[in-house]
Amino acid sequence: PFHHYVQLAQQTTLLGIAPQTLNSYFSTYIKFPSFDILTVSSFVCYCRNSLKVRASTTKVYLCAIHFFHKLLFGTNCPSLIHPQISLLLKGFQRLEKTLPNQRTPLTSDILESCIYVLRSGYHSPWVDRTLLSDISILSSDTLTIYLKKSKIDQLGSGTLIYYFKLCSYASPYESLSHYAHLRTSAGVLPTDPLFVNEKGHIVTCNWFLSHLSDILLTAGYPPEQFSGHSFRSGAAASAARQGIPEYLIKQLGCWSSEAYHAYIKTNPGTLKQA
Repeated sequence: PFHHYVQLAQQTTLLGIAPQTLNSYFSTYIKFPSFDILTVSSFVCYCRNSLKVRASTTKVYLCAIHFFHKLLFGTNCPSLIHPQISLLLKGFQRLEKTLPNQRTPLTSDILESCIYVLRSGYHSPWVDRTLLSDISILSSDTLTIYLKKSKIDQLGSGTLIYYFKLCSYASPYESLSHYAHLRTSAGVLPTDPLFVNEKGHIVTCNWFLSHLSDILLTAGYPPEQFSGHSFRSGAAASAARQGIPEYLIKQLGCWSSEAYHAYIKTNPGTLKQA
């Protein structure tokens, strides 16, 4: 019976990890032969010299290995948290060249340019995914979309996102309400996807990013500088420019860490006044 509960605990622990993260962790762990200090230090050197990955990526690999060690043995791995490994990683970090952040925040002005491209006749009116029943028009200037699960909501408790009619070219209310009307007029069921492509299929993340790249290029921006994360970082940067308090930026963006600080730039005029 005890062995059964041990297995149950291990299996349930795995459910606490996002599937994509778990796959990444497992692919690293199955190649790892031993947990002694010599093996760990050799693995770190192998990552740098043979795999040609940076120290930050190697740390992720070690986190994956450490996760499975704790799952199997119930304790930390002494070799993985040994000061020698920390110094080895720090030494490799000092040998590395500092790389600029390749991801550009997709700020409100860039978003307006993209919307202009869309309204000028880019392809079709069909876009991304979520059920039609998840959108609710509350009033003539407010609607909501219920997001069942996302990267920042691993437990799937759901998030209600509010959209308001704004005095702005990028106001989302009109576009979303019109799109919902189009889908309803097409005779779709409430359980059908809200966002579909031109063939009527559920839109994937790759589809969205591919079309975003085309739109950015048409709007005059280099698409290679943007990613899906650019929306989050751009929202933080735009909110900071509007004077939104930092605690509210963190709350609105559902930031669990302090990473949003990297996108908040202090205006030189503010520094001068200080």
